[in-house]
Amino acid sequence: MSKLLYLGTSLDFFSSDKEVIHYPVIRLIPKSVKEDRVLFCLNKLSSFSHVLFTSKNSVEILWEMCHQLAIDPSVSLQGKCISIGPSTSSILRSKGVEPLLEALESTQEGVIASLEGKVLKDVFYPRSSLARPLLSRYLIEKNIPHELLDLYDTVHQEPVPRPSLEEIEEIVFTSPSTVDGFFKIFGKIPEGIKLSFQGPVTERYFYETLDRLRDFFLAGLN
Repeated sequence: MSKLLYLGTSLDFFSSDKEVIHYPVIRLIPKSVKEDRVLFCLNKLSSFSHVLFTSKNSVEILWEMCHQLAIDPSVSLQGKCISIGPSTSSILRSKGVEPLLEALESTQEGVIASLEGKVLKDVFYPRSSLARPLLSRYLIEKNIPHELLDLYDTVHQEPVPRPSLEEIEEIVFTSPSTVDGFFKIFGKIPEGIKLSFQGPVTERYFYETLDRLRDFFLAGLN
Protein backbone atom coordinates (compact mmCIF):
# COMPACT_ATOMS: atom_id res chain seq x y z
CA MET A 1 0.00 0.00 0.00
CA SER A 2 1.24 3.51 -0.82
CA LYS A 3 2.24 5.67 2.12
CA LEU A 4 1.24 9.21 3.08
CA LEU A 5 3.14 11.45 5.51
CA TYR A 6 0.83 13.62 7.60
CA LEU A 7 2.58 16.49 9.40
CA GLY A 8 -0.28 17.98 11.44
CA THR A 9 -0.85 17.66 15.16
CA SER A 10 -3.89 15.37 14.98
CA LEU A 11 -5.44 12.86 12.60
CA ASP A 12 -8.95 13.76 13.75
CA PHE A 13 -11.16 14.56 10.75
CA PHE A 14 -8.49 13.30 8.33
CA SER A 15 -8.80 10.15 6.28
CA SER A 16 -7.03 8.61 3.31
CA ASP A 17 -7.06 5.38 1.32
CA LYS A 18 -3.27 5.33 1.74
CA GLU A 19 -1.30 4.07 4.73
CA VAL A 20 -0.95 7.19 6.90
CA ILE A 21 2.30 7.86 8.75
CA HIS A 22 1.59 10.52 11.37
CA TYR A 23 4.71 12.58 11.96
CA PRO A 24 3.73 15.79 13.83
CA VAL A 25 6.50 18.32 13.26
CA ILE A 26 4.83 20.89 15.52
CA ARG A 27 3.49 20.82 19.08
CA LEU A 28 0.90 23.15 20.59
CA ILE A 29 1.47 24.57 24.07
CA PRO A 30 -1.73 26.05 25.54
CA LYS A 31 -1.58 29.12 27.72
CA SER A 32 -2.29 28.64 31.40
CA VAL A 33 -5.85 29.24 32.59
CA LYS A 34 -4.28 31.09 35.51
CA GLU A 35 -3.12 33.92 33.26
CA ASP A 36 -5.10 37.12 33.81
CA ARG A 37 -5.84 37.60 30.12
CA VAL A 38 -7.19 34.06 29.76
CA LEU A 39 -9.38 34.39 32.85
CA PHE A 40 -10.74 37.75 31.72
CA CYS A 41 -11.80 36.51 28.27
CA LEU A 42 -13.23 33.17 29.35
CA ASN A 43 -15.24 34.66 32.21
CA LYS A 44 -16.70 37.08 29.66
CA LEU A 45 -17.54 34.33 27.18
CA SER A 46 -21.32 34.50 27.45
CA SER A 47 -21.42 38.25 26.77
CA PHE A 48 -19.71 38.21 23.35
CA SER A 49 -21.97 38.73 20.33
CA HIS A 50 -19.74 36.72 17.97
CA VAL A 51 -16.75 34.36 18.30
CA LEU A 52 -14.29 33.82 15.45
CA PHE A 53 -12.71 30.37 15.15
CA THR A 54 -9.93 30.15 12.55
CA SER A 55 -8.72 26.62 13.35
CA LYS A 56 -9.92 23.39 14.91
CA ASN A 57 -7.03 23.66 17.38
CA SER A 58 -8.52 26.86 18.79
CA VAL A 59 -11.81 25.07 19.37
CA GLU A 60 -10.20 22.12 21.15
CA ILE A 61 -7.96 24.24 23.36
CA LEU A 62 -10.69 26.74 24.25
CA TRP A 63 -13.00 23.89 25.30
CA GLU A 64 -10.31 22.35 27.48
CA MET A 65 -9.59 25.69 29.14
CA CYS A 66 -13.29 26.24 29.81
CA HIS A 67 -13.64 22.81 31.39
CA GLN A 68 -10.72 23.58 33.69
CA LEU A 69 -12.64 26.66 34.84
CA ALA A 70 -15.99 24.83 35.11
CA ILE A 71 -17.43 26.88 32.22
CA ASP A 72 -19.74 25.23 29.68
CA PRO A 73 -18.73 26.76 26.32
CA SER A 74 -21.44 24.90 24.40
CA VAL A 75 -24.01 27.03 26.22
CA SER A 76 -22.06 30.29 26.12
CA LEU A 77 -21.20 30.04 22.40
CA GLN A 78 -24.44 28.73 20.92
CA GLY A 79 -25.51 30.86 17.95
CA LYS A 80 -22.35 32.98 18.01
CA CYS A 81 -19.58 31.05 16.24
CA ILE A 82 -18.16 32.04 12.88
CA SER A 83 -16.02 29.25 11.46
CA ILE A 84 -13.17 29.49 8.96
CA GLY A 85 -14.08 26.24 7.20
CA PRO A 86 -15.46 22.67 7.20
CA SER A 87 -12.90 21.11 9.58
CA THR A 88 -13.46 23.80 12.20
CA SER A 89 -17.23 23.57 11.72
CA SER A 90 -17.11 19.79 12.17
CA ILE A 91 -15.33 20.00 15.48
CA LEU A 92 -17.72 22.71 16.69
CA ARG A 93 -20.63 20.42 15.87
CA SER A 94 -18.91 17.57 17.72
CA LYS A 95 -18.94 19.86 20.75
CA GLY A 96 -22.66 20.50 20.37
CA VAL A 97 -22.41 23.93 18.73
CA GLU A 98 -23.82 24.68 15.29
CA PRO A 99 -21.79 27.40 13.56
CA LEU A 100 -23.70 30.59 12.92
CA LEU A 101 -21.70 31.08 9.74
CA GLU A 102 -18.95 29.32 7.79
CA ALA A 103 -16.57 31.25 5.53
CA LEU A 104 -16.85 30.38 1.85
CA GLU A 105 -13.05 30.31 1.62
CA SER A 106 -11.05 28.72 4.44
CA THR A 107 -8.75 31.69 5.02
CA GLN A 108 -8.74 34.82 7.14
CA GLU A 109 -9.66 36.67 3.95
CA GLY A 110 -12.70 34.40 3.70
CA VAL A 111 -13.71 35.15 7.28
CA ILE A 112 -13.38 38.88 6.65
CA ALA A 113 -15.59 38.60 3.55
CA SER A 114 -18.19 36.80 5.66
CA LEU A 115 -18.13 39.56 8.28
CA GLU A 116 -18.85 42.36 5.81
CA GLY A 117 -22.28 43.87 6.41
CA LYS A 118 -22.76 42.11 9.76
CA VAL A 119 -23.55 44.01 12.96
CA LEU A 120 -20.67 43.10 15.25
CA LYS A 121 -21.06 44.45 18.79
CA ASP A 122 -18.47 42.59 20.83
CA VAL A 123 -16.27 40.02 19.05
CA PHE A 124 -14.04 37.39 20.62
CA TYR A 125 -11.14 36.09 18.55
CA PRO A 126 -9.16 33.24 20.19
CA ARG A 127 -6.14 32.29 18.10
CA SER A 128 -2.61 30.95 17.86
CA SER A 129 0.16 33.30 18.92
CA LEU A 130 1.53 32.81 15.37
CA ALA A 131 -1.74 33.75 13.65
CA ARG A 132 -1.50 36.01 10.62
CA PRO A 133 -2.41 39.60 11.62
CA LEU A 134 -4.89 40.19 8.80
CA LEU A 135 -8.09 39.45 10.74
CA SER A 136 -7.07 41.28 13.91
CA ARG A 137 -6.03 44.27 11.79
CA TYR A 138 -9.45 44.24 10.13
CA LEU A 139 -11.22 44.37 13.51
CA ILE A 140 -9.08 47.32 14.56
CA GLU A 141 -9.43 49.24 11.30
CA LYS A 142 -13.22 48.79 11.29
CA ASN A 143 -13.43 49.93 14.93
CA ILE A 144 -15.21 46.69 15.87
CA PRO A 145 -15.21 46.15 19.66
CA HIS A 146 -13.28 42.94 20.25
CA GLU A 147 -11.04 40.88 22.48
CA LEU A 148 -8.03 39.00 21.13
CA LEU A 149 -6.66 36.03 23.05
CA ASP A 150 -3.57 34.03 22.15
CA LEU A 151 -4.66 30.55 23.23
CA TYR A 152 -1.48 28.66 22.47
CA ASP A 153 2.08 28.77 21.20
CA THR A 154 3.41 26.57 18.42
CA VAL A 155 6.84 24.97 18.72
CA HIS A 156 8.69 22.71 16.31
CA GLN A 157 9.67 19.18 17.25
CA GLU A 158 11.47 16.24 15.65
CA PRO A 159 9.85 12.98 16.74
CA VAL A 160 11.94 9.81 16.73
CA PRO A 161 12.20 7.73 14.64
CA ARG A 162 12.24 9.99 11.60
CA PRO A 163 10.50 8.38 8.60
CA SER A 164 12.38 7.87 5.36
CA LEU A 165 11.00 9.96 2.53
CA GLU A 166 12.05 7.27 0.04
CA GLU A 167 8.95 5.25 0.91
CA ILE A 168 6.56 8.22 0.95
CA GLU A 169 4.31 8.98 -2.03
CA GLU A 170 2.42 11.95 -0.61
CA ILE A 171 3.03 14.61 2.06
CA VAL A 172 0.21 16.59 3.70
CA PHE A 173 1.05 20.04 5.07
CA THR A 174 -1.61 21.38 7.43
CA SER A 175 -0.28 24.86 8.24
CA PRO A 176 2.65 27.21 7.53
CA SER A 177 4.24 25.97 10.76
CA THR A 178 4.32 22.41 9.40
CA VAL A 179 6.08 23.74 6.29
CA ASP A 180 8.79 25.31 8.45
CA GLY A 181 9.03 22.19 10.59
CA PHE A 182 9.40 19.91 7.58
CA PHE A 183 12.25 21.87 6.01
CA LYS A 184 14.06 22.14 9.36
CA ILE A 185 14.03 18.36 9.64
CA PHE A 186 14.27 17.08 6.06
CA GLY A 187 15.86 19.99 4.23
CA LYS A 188 14.36 19.31 0.81
CA ILE A 189 11.54 17.58 -1.08
CA PRO A 190 12.52 14.50 -3.11
CA GLU A 191 11.28 14.49 -6.69
CA GLY A 192 8.11 12.60 -7.50
CA ILE A 193 6.33 13.08 -4.16
CA LYS A 194 2.79 14.41 -4.32
CA LEU A 195 2.22 17.49 -2.16
CA SER A 196 -1.12 18.25 -0.52
CA PHE A 197 -2.10 21.31 1.50
CA GLN A 198 -4.88 22.14 3.91
CA GLY A 199 -5.89 25.57 2.70
CA PRO A 200 -4.53 28.04 0.15
CA VAL A 201 -2.51 29.95 2.76
CA THR A 202 -0.45 26.85 3.57
CA GLU A 203 0.10 26.12 -0.12
CA ARG A 204 1.18 29.68 -0.87
CA TYR A 205 3.53 29.69 2.12
CA PHE A 206 5.10 26.41 0.98
CA TYR A 207 6.04 27.75 -2.45
CA GLU A 208 7.23 31.06 -1.00
CA THR A 209 9.46 29.08 1.37
CA LEU A 210 10.71 26.95 -1.51
CA ASP A 211 11.64 30.11 -3.43
CA ARG A 212 13.47 31.56 -0.41
CA LEU A 213 15.44 28.36 0.10
CA ARG A 214 16.31 28.22 -3.60
CA ASP A 215 17.49 31.85 -3.57
CA PHE A 216 19.54 31.18 -0.43
CA PHE A 217 21.18 28.14 -2.02
CA LEU A 218 21.97 30.00 -5.24
CA ALA A 219 23.41 32.95 -3.29
CA GLY A 220 25.75 30.54 -1.53
CA LEU A 221 27.12 29.40 -4.88
CA ASN A 222 28.06 32.92 -5.94
